[in-house]
Order: sequence, then structure tokens, then C-alpha cells
Amino acid sequence: DEATLAKVRRRFAGREAAVDRAFETSETFRGLCRDYVACANALARWQKSETEGAPLRAAEYSELLDELTREIEAQLHAEVR
Repeated sequence: DEATLAKVRRRFAGREAAVDRAFETSETFRGLCRDYVACANALARWQKSETEGAPLRAAEYSELLDELTREIEAQLHAEVR
């Protein structure tokens, strides 16, 4: 999905070639990217929400986004080898 790839390329600016290669060749990487974008979108919604549980949900999604970022970085690091 082009929108997913574009968002991940922006997040990992300077490593676009590695992102493109991994996205093209690895279903696992594409899945991580889809999860990353879905999580980032959910985090943005919860950060804007004024519902009672929003701060807790935003914190949970922020933590998940950090984990997904680390997983993508690990995949990109492996791609370089």
C-alpha cells in the first residue's frame, strides 16, 4: 500500500532505500509497516480525544508505537547486512 510505505519512509527519513527494499521483499516487514501506521493513526485519535480514558489509551498506543518502531529498525538493520 503506497500510503503505508509513504508514512514509513517519512518516519525513517534517510533510510528510504532500505525501507523500499524491505517493503518489496518481506511480507513480515510489510505487516510491521501496516501495524505501525494503524497504531500511529490510533495514537493520534486518542491524543485528540477528550474522553475519560483517552490519556491511558494514548499512553498504551504510544508504548506500542515505540515497540513497532524498534522492530522496524531491527528489520532495517538486518536488511543492511
